[in-house]
Amino acid sequence: MQPQPQQFVPPSPACTRCGRFATWYAQTAQWGCDHCQVPVVPLQPVDTGSQAGMIVLKIFLFILMVGVIVAIKVGIRGAFR
Repeated sequence: MQPQPQQFVPPSPACTRCGRFATWYAQTAQWGCDHCQVPVVPLQPVDTGSQAGMIVLKIFLFILMVGVIVAIKVGIRGAFR
């Protein structure tokens, strides 16, 4: 007899009504609260990494832009001497 493959089940979210941990129901492929008898939708985590990455990218582009402007200005000044 072949063993059944294990299905990945993410960490249990909490019920938004009572705060208890939800139970995974494989038949419907969703979380549910045994106490409230309602389906529980897990909250999506906030992605703060993308905001930090955008700030670093903007600072880098600003420094690069200033460097290009200075290089152009030095090049123009050197051409008229």
